[in-house]
Amino acid sequence: VLDFANKNTHRLRIPDDDGGPCYSAGDNMFFLHHNDGRCFVVNGFSGAATPLPELAALLQSHMVNPCDEKKSDKLDRKSYDNMKIKKVVMSSVASLPNHHRVVAVLASNCSKSRVFISTCRSAGEINSCLVMREKSTILDIAFFQGKMYANVHMFQELVAVDLRDGCLDKPTPPGVEPQVKAYTSWIWPPDLLPDMYLKDLFDDPKSDEKVEQYLVESNGKLLMVRRRFLRTGHNKLTCRFQVFEADLRDGPRLGQWKKARSLQGRALFVGTPCSKSFRACDVDGAQGDCIYFLVDHGNPLRHSAVYNMVNKTIMPLIPVSVWRSVKLTWDSQRFPAWFFPVEV
Repeated sequence: VLDFANKNTHRLRIPDDDGGPCYSAGDNMFFLHHNDGRCFVVNGFSGAATPLPELAALLQSHMVNPCDEKKSDKLDRKSYDNMKIKKVVMSSVASLPNHHRVVAVLASNCSKSRVFISTCRSAGEINSCLVMREKSTILDIAFFQGKMYANVHMFQELVAVDLRDGCLDKPTPPGVEPQVKAYTSWIWPPDLLPDMYLKDLFDDPKSDEKVEQYLVESNGKLLMVRRRFLRTGHNKLTCRFQVFEADLRDGPRLGQWKKARSLQGRALFVGTPCSKSFRACDVDGAQGDCIYFLVDHGNPLRHSAVYNMVNKTIMPLIPVSVWRSVKLTWDSQRFPAWFFPVEV
């Protein structure tokens, strides 16, 4: 772990007995997917692990298997059908004793995406279910106000499933195919946005600019952060950011994305593995109305930076002298990822 504020490094010991893949689950949590199929969520500080046996069985039944990234480029029928975990997120700490945190796993292959969720209980019944099934790529997922939201690549549609409607009240019996929960389209851009807005929201295939985007809850709002970059060889040079706020007040299929001009003094930390928003004053060294971003290619420490929403400038996340001296290897697309102490 690299402490950006103090420029120090720390080593975490995550229990891992067989070398299976480890994923960020946001905050200070990790998701372990062992080579034998077992699943756990692990606290990065205490090392406390919560087993998720029902989720493990569900993932295995949908061919979501532990992935060796170094061998995953081999194209064969088996690797084509197998699904890879793209992201793991956890809901915020439960406010009531009888409410439990929920973990969501986004998995995809070349032709489809799935979202699985499970309650995280240290003892007792673990409930898991499949909540989303798409024939298009799901770009990102986020918990927001009791719902699981997903941004679908085709038409950039925003869909949601309500997690308070009993979908986790009863576990799926062994051997029974889980039913996909009915979910709702909340924002459907082609029917609602003017042509100029669509041109700004989507990629222009003739343009050298490409885009990556992230869903993040911020101060009671659901934001879509779009990072625009130029691809030069193996590098992606970030040029600018756009932030859109989901206006969901009018109900399903009547929402729309609105441009956000300010982050209201907050700092956004975005990246493919996880994204989060904080009041700038609550994070040591953070600046308000800034987007801190990580990249998962090349030298992440060199290309990660800070974007200022006010003056539209990009500054290095850490000085050149620091990233050159830090000896960290990045041989996994699952990292780097933001890591936040629970007390933040």
